[in-house]
Amino acid sequence: MQSSAARTLPRLAGLVAAAALLLPVRSARAQVAGGASVAPIQQPYPERWLNYGQPNQQDLGVSTRPINMNPYGISYDDCIKDMTLVFSVYLSGFTGSQNLQIWATKSGDCTSTMARGIGLMPTCWQLPGGFTEQVITGTQQYAIRVQDIVGPQNLTNPDGSALTATYHRWGPEACGEQQTFAAVPITLWFLPLDNTGAVAGMAFSTNPPISTDMVGPPAPVGVSTSAGDSLMIVNWVANSDSDTAGYDVFIDPPPGVTPMYTPPPPVLYCPPGSADASTGGASASDAAATGDAATGDAATGDAATGDAMTVDASDASSAPAVASDASSAPAVQSDAGCFYVNVNGGSVAQTGANQCTSSALQNGVVTLEGGTTTSTPQFDDAGNLLDSGTITSGGGRSNISCTYVLGGVGSDCNAGGGQTITGEPNSSYTITGLENGATYNVVVAAVDATGNVGPASPLTCDYPAPVKDFWKIYRDAGGKAGGGFCALETLGAPAGSAVAFGSLGALLAAILRRRRRAT
Repeated sequence: MQSSAARTLPRLAGLVAAAALLLPVRSARAQVAGGASVAPIQQPYPERWLNYGQPNQQDLGVSTRPINMNPYGISYDDCIKDMTLVFSVYLSGFTGSQNLQIWATKSGDCTSTMARGIGLMPTCWQLPGGFTEQVITGTQQYAIRVQDIVGPQNLTNPDGSALTATYHRWGPEACGEQQTFAAVPITLWFLPLDNTGAVAGMAFSTNPPISTDMVGPPAPVGVSTSAGDSLMIVNWVANSDSDTAGYDVFIDPPPGVTPMYTPPPPVLYCPPGSADASTGGASASDAAATGDAATGDAATGDAATGDAMTVDASDASSAPAVASDASSAPAVQSDAGCFYVNVNGGSVAQTGANQCTSSALQNGVVTLEGGTTTSTPQFDDAGNLLDSGTITSGGGRSNISCTYVLGGVGSDCNAGGGQTITGEPNSSYTITGLENGATYNVVVAAVDATGNVGPASPLTCDYPAPVKDFWKIYRDAGGKAGGGFCALETLGAPAGSAVAFGSLGALLAAILRRRRRAT
């Protein structure tokens, strides 16, 4: 006859089996290995919190950046905001002599006692939390501050001393510990340990490691500008490092903000000795600059009444020949001998790019500690100095206000909100909606895949202006002859003639005078 105890055992076994089915699948699989077990519930992405444990705590979810910007990694912005990562794990199989500890490392493994500083200098650092005494099994949540994760990466304590095997709380200084602009992978380990420090079961580690990157890429070099009607084109040499994911272009003042100073428009200049400046008769220079000035019939009168030409009524032969902006070649004599030139006392072409000034853009750079700077003059194709500033040879961080960034990035440009232009190979960006004649300051900064904005390039400046064309002026004045002359592609470029300049200039002068008398 079967005893009551024997009859009870199968029923107990069935109950145990049924209860096991209620456990998470991962935990059940981990338990098969025997001993204590740590199994992830929310692996590999922990919840992100600001002000964790405070009345104003804020749950940010598992990511704070777009999917293309390393949303599950750690950035400088995450660190400086003192973000907390909350990991959910399932603990089972622990005995009274075992405990749970949490460690982090750059080397990949914290399971050996030596890696945790038993007998050797540690290559892992301990994090707060876990159980040092009786482990409470079941689902547990562990809140770990980002600053504690990234701070000891150089194997030091917060006071700079060599890393020890005990936990030390880090503050904002942790956010400056990364020594290069390349991302640093850090692995967290949840270890079931016995009373000797040896692993006593199945551990859990973050896999893949957490990509931590708190330093932006190097500044782009060779930044230059060219200007057109209400626009500027910014060019640079594309970065070739492993960190750059795009670029932010900053401008001061931003489009839509009234500039503080507007330079005068360019004037026409015919150098002495050119055919137009020396004929003394009815020529294009008569219509454009000085010929009518002697009779009080200067072309500036028409400019004031709406005609397209804007010139200087003084002796054109004394005007300096300067380029319209820093990115175009200096004016050189053409067959017609006439040029549009800027006479703005603050123009980049006259005074050099080191006259550009913007406290908002120049004072917003934090260079990586230990980084070096190198003087890097930049010249245009004609050998004119464009910028004599310096660039950093390594990465760093920019804290330029997002007010000045272009491309719709918005107020979170330093927090992974995107880039002005995405893709490391890109090397040009067109800024539209600018005010003609107003001086704009520009810098370019590279952005990495975690949203860190690197040091900005040296400052450059320029001002947009409309393209002026002698042929258009002639036709607007009523001229009917075919062909064009003194056509100008960009401000500061030579205005060449394809026809006899003197006779056509006389015709233009006559038309201009006729229109003035008619009004």
